[in-house]
Amino acid sequence: HASEPLYVDCIVNSFDGDQHPMKLTYAHVKLWRAITGAGQDSFPPSSSAHRLPPTAALEDSECPAETWGELTKPPGILPDSTITLGKCLPTSGPHTRRVVVSNPSPGKVAVYWPNRRSASKPAFDIRPEVLEIPGCSSREFTLEYHPAGEGDYRYTVASMDCVMVPKENRSYRIGDAAMLVPPHTSTVVASAHSWLSGCRAQPKVTVNSSTAEKATVRFRSLTPGQTDAQVVVLYNHSDVVVGYRAEWVLEKESGESSSEAFRCFPSIGAIEPRGFALVAVLYRPPVDSPTPGEAVEHSGAFTLLLNDLPEATVAIGVQGKCWLDCSLKVGSDENQVISLGEG
Repeated sequence: HASEPLYVDCIVNSFDGDQHPMKLTYAHVKLWRAITGAGQDSFPPSSSAHRLPPTAALEDSECPAETWGELTKPPGILPDSTITLGKCLPTSGPHTRRVVVSNPSPGKVAVYWPNRRSASKPAFDIRPEVLEIPGCSSREFTLEYHPAGEGDYRYTVASMDCVMVPKENRSYRIGDAAMLVPPHTSTVVASAHSWLSGCRAQPKVTVNSSTAEKATVRFRSLTPGQTDAQVVVLYNHSDVVVGYRAEWVLEKESGESSSEAFRCFPSIGAIEPRGFALVAVLYRPPVDSPTPGEAVEHSGAFTLLLNDLPEATVAIGVQGKCWLDCSLKVGSDENQVISLGEG
């Protein structure tokens, strides 16, 4: 079908003069296919429950199957991908939070934050910028928030990438092809505001129109493994920056699988005064949702909390249907040809 995406397997290694990763071969592409074939959307896996089967080893590798337990561990783990600092007055800054990065793998990794100072005067900063973490260890980073000057009260949101690069094999000559751990990037989203008590403006945000505070997104029917996405527009009619945070609300009549079927991205963000922001809503039914020949409906809603005010919200309802088709057979398996005579 024309609407179906085409996928290309591509694994790339990059290095500088001080770092020499292992040489990549076509065997690593087969390894990547084994990872995705085991039901993992990404690598490193996002959940410890996703494990590769022992038979997924490379064909041209002689490593024992036990090493695959280490392979499925991500090279770096961020326990909190969202950090909320809340109210931070300019007169009492800077405001700090701890960010702990863990390395559960046996090898050393280098961690750095490439876009921590992407703006000329960033409100958020992370120190140190680069740090090595030994195997099975963790290190702390410091997140700093520098609010704007007095009178410039606003809601600030920033996304910072945490890139983790394995450094155990410094030369491809001694690299073990079956223990490939590619660089991994995690994202930390930090938010804070500098409003004084009692002077916070009431935000005015609408969804997909100039008046509606709620919209419902209806996805097309899918089969397990397919994904559909739609874009929702958030309009800010206020004269101040409005921050939003999406929270999932499960409807009573829908099953628990609905919470796994829908995603909202970005789940946290900011809208400029008299501006708009785009939010992508995705529907991907769980693989084990329906039985053959039956349809399963998923529904729920995302409630967007505005400027951390409980009374200021907008909603995005979502509805989708998943079905598992059955093949239609006429006659025996050996002869699936239908001949139509003249009428």
